[in-house]
Amino acid sequence: MYFPYLRGKQYEVLAVRESGFLSGNRIILVFEPTTLLGPTPYRFRAIATNGVKFSIIVNSASGAPPPRPCSTIEELNKLESDFPGAVLPAFEIRAGQNLSEVERFAQNFKHWQCILVHRNHTHSRDALKRSLKSLSRPAVQILLQGGAALNVVMSLPAVGRVLLRDGFTRCARNADYPRRSNFDDLLYTYRSLGFDGFSDFSIVGDV
Repeated sequence: MYFPYLRGKQYEVLAVRESGFLSGNRIILVFEPTTLLGPTPYRFRAIATNGVKFSIIVNSASGAPPPRPCSTIEELNKLESDFPGAVLPAFEIRAGQNLSEVERFAQNFKHWQCILVHRNHTHSRDALKRSLKSLSRPAVQILLQGGAALNVVMSLPAVGRVLLRDGFTRCARNADYPRRSNFDDLLYTYRSLGFDGFSDFSIVGDV
């Protein structure tokens, strides 16, 4: 399975809305929204109407300012009411984050199919399991490569485990990019690494 990581910007949402080939269960979009104002909620509804399954990160760190978690939770509840099962709540576990936030997320979405993104943390397996005990079903566990201990993520209950990798090598200037560069081979290697799916930041990298 493929979990492309998107920022929920206008051009991304419009492109997804018009892409009928994304419908089905083999591709699940992961949106880290920069805003929930203006036409963004309407665009999410248009995506769901097209049969595309996607996820919204509750604690987005993108945007100036990022959407408030309470607003994202409200939007997720509205989408679930109109399109049952189409949208998965997600939560990013980052450096310095208190596990009480993870616990609140699990309590808010205890009966949903959830996604957890292990972005950058050093929490133990037992501490994470205690924080997630409210979930009635195993989550999709997404690991940003190098973002957390592999053995911790692999030991958590999971409906699927996904490796997220930023395959884009940034340069300071456009002139610094080589004429040719290799594509990331994660598409062909994720199973040999012990994962059920793969994820990336599309063509723009983790910005």
